[in-house]
Amino acid sequence: MKFGKHLEARQLEFLEHNGHFMDYKALKKVIKQLAFPINDEPSLSNNGFETDNNITTISNDVLLDSDNDMDQSIIHKRLQENKATFFFKLERELEKVNSYYLEKEIEMHVKFDILNSKYNKFIEKQKNTTTGALAYKNLYSGLRKLQHDLSDLEQYVELNRTGFSKVLKKWDKRSCSHQKEFYLATVVLVQPVFTHTDISELTDTALNMISELEKEKYFKMDSNNSFLNTKDTKQKLDRSLISSSIHKSTILLTNGVNSFDSSSVIEVGFDDKAVTSMSDSLDSDIELETSNWYAELLNISKLSDHEKRLQMLHNFTTNKIEKYFNSFQALGNAIEKTVILKDIVTKIFILLIDTKMDDEALKIFYENCNSYINLTYYEESKVFSSRNIIHEAARCTTQSRAFILEELLSNTTIPKDTVEQMLNKKDFNFRCPIHYTSELGKSAFTNLILNAGPNCSIDILDSSSKTPLILAIENGHNDIVRALLHDGKSNPFPRCNNVAIQQFIPLNVACYNNNYDAAAMLLEPSHVDLSSLFDAHGLAPLHIVSKIGGDPKLIDLLIKRGADPNGIDKFSKWTPLFYAVQQDHADTVTELLKHGAKTEIVDEENLNPLFYALWEGYVEVLNCLPKSIESTRPRPDREFSIDSVDSLNSFDISNPIDELVDIPDFTLPPPIIPLRKYGHNFLEKKIIVKVGLRSDQSSIKLFNNIESIFLAPGRITITSNIAGIFPRNVVLPLKERDEEEILFHVPSLHNFSVDFEIFSKFGTKLIGKTTVIPSLFQSQMVNGWSTLSSPIYDTNLLNIGVLTFDYNVILPFNGTPLGITEYDTYWKATVGDSNLPAKIGNVSNSIISNNNNSNNNSNNGGNNNNSNMGILTSSSLGGKYVTLRVFALNDSTIVCSPKFFIENEETKFLLNDLTKIQLQQLMNSEIDILPSFEDAYEIETFLQDRVVNFSEFIAKVPPNIQLEIQVCFPTNLEMELIPIKMNPKIDCNSFIDQILSIVFDHERIIRKKGLPTRPILFSSCNLQACSILNWKQPNFPVLFNLKSIKSDKNNIFYRDSPHNLKDLSMDSQDVKVVDNRSSCIRDIIRFATDNNLLGVILPSELLQLSQALINAITSHGLLVVGSIENDEDLHKFNLDINGVSMNSSLVFLSGMDI
Repeated sequence: MKFGKHLEARQLEFLEHNGHFMDYKALKKVIKQLAFPINDEPSLSNNGFETDNNITTISNDVLLDSDNDMDQSIIHKRLQENKATFFFKLERELEKVNSYYLEKEIEMHVKFDILNSKYNKFIEKQKNTTTGALAYKNLYSGLRKLQHDLSDLEQYVELNRTGFSKVLKKWDKRSCSHQKEFYLATVVLVQPVFTHTDISELTDTALNMISELEKEKYFKMDSNNSFLNTKDTKQKLDRSLISSSIHKSTILLTNGVNSFDSSSVIEVGFDDKAVTSMSDSLDSDIELETSNWYAELLNISKLSDHEKRLQMLHNFTTNKIEKYFNSFQALGNAIEKTVILKDIVTKIFILLIDTKMDDEALKIFYENCNSYINLTYYEESKVFSSRNIIHEAARCTTQSRAFILEELLSNTTIPKDTVEQMLNKKDFNFRCPIHYTSELGKSAFTNLILNAGPNCSIDILDSSSKTPLILAIENGHNDIVRALLHDGKSNPFPRCNNVAIQQFIPLNVACYNNNYDAAAMLLEPSHVDLSSLFDAHGLAPLHIVSKIGGDPKLIDLLIKRGADPNGIDKFSKWTPLFYAVQQDHADTVTELLKHGAKTEIVDEENLNPLFYALWEGYVEVLNCLPKSIESTRPRPDREFSIDSVDSLNSFDISNPIDELVDIPDFTLPPPIIPLRKYGHNFLEKKIIVKVGLRSDQSSIKLFNNIESIFLAPGRITITSNIAGIFPRNVVLPLKERDEEEILFHVPSLHNFSVDFEIFSKFGTKLIGKTTVIPSLFQSQMVNGWSTLSSPIYDTNLLNIGVLTFDYNVILPFNGTPLGITEYDTYWKATVGDSNLPAKIGNVSNSIISNNNNSNNNSNNGGNNNNSNMGILTSSSLGGKYVTLRVFALNDSTIVCSPKFFIENEETKFLLNDLTKIQLQQLMNSEIDILPSFEDAYEIETFLQDRVVNFSEFIAKVPPNIQLEIQVCFPTNLEMELIPIKMNPKIDCNSFIDQILSIVFDHERIIRKKGLPTRPILFSSCNLQACSILNWKQPNFPVLFNLKSIKSDKNNIFYRDSPHNLKDLSMDSQDVKVVDNRSSCIRDIIRFATDNNLLGVILPSELLQLSQALINAITSHGLLVVGSIENDEDLHKFNLDINGVSMNSSLVFLSGMDI
């Protein structure tokens, strides 16, 4: 996402800081204005786009990044001349951000000092007694609020730091200067906002305090701690009650609420120090007794005997609380007992509101002690919750609690103005009661608030920039949405007067939540221009619905109200169809096409929706789109031909090539050899361990109580116990649809362990740690990726969650490899013939190329000049490769076969279920007895219906015939779901070791005969097999073969398993045939580049649909080979690719270069 849009979106999350961020958009506009004076600036329409009839082009921000007709040197000169103007504006923004930060830093210190004082007193009291629930609740909520405020401030700092870096990068790019790094280091990053560490330290301390409070679990009261059992405690209460009464009364009179009449207070002759000491002594005792009564009331409310429950609640105040205070004679007439009782009963009532006690029980309790309950009580504080009783009732998640507001409204002793103030009062989350009722769907409560009189809180933004209307739409409470719109007159399309402050648009929120009814209500009275309602991500309503795969009725509603099915967004310049395709919403694609969405529109990268459907491998979407081949694609210079020609003479294997024309011109390699072109690292004797973390945030699962303490984890540090391996830091969260892979090269698995340390997003607080011990990394887990879960422990060794990750182990070749000093690696190989004949059936075919450069064509007069030596060229990969598909029998014998199974009397026997003897009995033939072969055609014909021993067969193949060895080992998913049962002693690693041993021995035999080594390449439909093959050896290239996307006769695409074994499953329709790592071409290309594969083999039906797909693959430095089902389809092949794969062979274009 472009940073400007990202910044706008993030500002919505921080209402308190919204409007105080650096004005990134304004600074970019300054650069544009300095580069393009007003007279030179193109005219713009109101929506920020240049318009010319039906043509829409991008302007403003995009204009800065695009090529234009103006001479770039003129732009550079203008910007350099106006350098002072830009940096003056930049410094003003820096001053604004810095001043605001220093102000907020002081505020955070004040809040922390208050909470720290409360915390220390709270902890001190725990040495002697267990405290009450209300004290814990206030302190805990205050610390959590401080934690969130600190986190928001740190994110504010990081966003501004990135913003200044981005805008300076933009200046350097447009002015052709290099001032970013110097200015950042000397001006920007030296400011207090970027150098102070106070906020990080406060964050760590606050998290420690919250952790301690959570660990103690103060809400669980120990019944054995009741302090009313001793005579000493009662005497202490007698001595302290009078002074405590004065103290409590003073608090109630000065907390900013219309509480009690001060005339009830009688002055008593105690000095201040005595009162303070005595009241502090009593605080913990009163709070403990209050907590005991609170717990007892909760237990009573859970009784199954309904009548007994109501009776006990009815008499609780009289039998428990009043009786308790009547037993103390020290009060006398010094002060009204109701002052103390009101304080205690009000606190109990406030605590009970936010519990699961049902409304009936709570109402019974209220009715029998309402004279002691102060409905207007709340504690005014910027640090604590600042919630009144209406807030508490509104935010109760289990019960309606509407009767509390009814009691307030019907109480004639409470002024109407006071009730209105309470209804419009904001708590520390900037929320009024109606925010909570709208979020929780409390219709009756909401209607009471709306009918209570003038309500100025209807469109107030809370700390997350959401109004009650937004909260109701998000949570699907459409009855409340209607009430807010009709009765509350909430604004359905708010416009913020302050341009710097972002705000949610209700219709867009309805679209994000697929809320058709809410969208219909919002659009009822309005005639709004839907094309102007872009959210912070630059998406209009129809784009949003398309992206989430929304209700077809919602799409129809928006289009009928004026949404353009071909309108482009402000970010990617995509139409709604692009988003529907990218997110794999086939039904949405169909609906958009029905309403006139165009498939030929391309984005800024000149890519159309069809490309993205192919790139992501969405077969259902692909079937919805018109699959006409691109007519604008240029005709390739190279093509395959089936013209019958005489077979060209293959090179003479008895005489090594020694002609001078085959010696390449001397050229030096580039200073830095590109890894993708010149080879890859291989394991030699080390083991590779891959650790994969998922992007869907499922890797770390913290338990609920821990999630309530910490915000989302910010990073993971992964450390190995192997010396010389540096720790790896992974920043969380990972990007969407991405995965982080960490590779470890280790000498052995027996002593290899990994530590995972999880840290909070800000600060240095360690959330938890887990260690994966060596025994968990089993060498048997080499058939593919495995999943491992490990418990997370905090610093007190308490289990706080689970870490889940994927891992993969690849072992080195267990044998004697071909030495790279004696045998060329495949990227240096020069042996091979690019003009070997390609025979299909009974027809001899040659490969025609505009840059044909045969090494051994006698007709060229020996004037061959190969200018591509030194990189992978046609000399090392050219001509025809006969395909050998190799399998493992149940006794580990390696065989060549055309299929995964053999058929006998209409029964299919999987090869991996058979031993060599069983196979020979079913076939009634020996697999080791083979004839001699003269050419490739004989080999192809022979292998069409036979199973033979691989080791014996490869020895019979003439050395001049090039081979493609297709490694056929089932994937983990196929073994699990088809299912395919493999011998436990046979895994992918040992299987490939056997194949490589046979191939290496065969190459050595050829070399001993004085012949050139046979050109061989490997391919596989199994990603793990490809990875193992490429990491075990550097001598032969590896291709990944995608067979899991097929098409039928009607050109309808469908999914199959990697080896096309879905039909063998008992329930083939419900089998998930593709894992997450091979589900789309995008993932396959990433895998191929990460594992240094040479290229990929893709179905020609896919490649024919989009030349852009071919270009995207080759841009990653990979070869592209198209596969065809029938050899007869070769004459239809007309693609600009590197080769074609048929049933029995693979043919490369000559003159190929990557």
